[in-house]
Amino acid sequence: MSDETTPDHQSSALAQQLVRLHGPLLSGEPLWRNLGFRSSDAFRQAKSRGHVEVTTFKLPGRRATFARTRDVADWIEKLEETAM
Repeated sequence: MSDETTPDHQSSALAQQLVRLHGPLLSGEPLWRNLGFRSSDAFRQAKSRGHVEVTTFKLPGRRATFARTRDVADWIEKLEETAM
């Protein structure tokens, strides 16, 4: 049994909204737009240079790159915290 205070069990309003809109995984345009990239090419280049700060992965039999929606929401919230 997990501790209720672990990040997997806490859901921010942003995480809940993104999961509601996109589901548990992001890929394609929703992924690169939520990470602040202007195009898929910019995202691809940043990823190849190791400049994407969210863990991305491939799924067997799929060509797209994926990230957990909650990881993207957590990353956005950390940016907001450091901007304050």
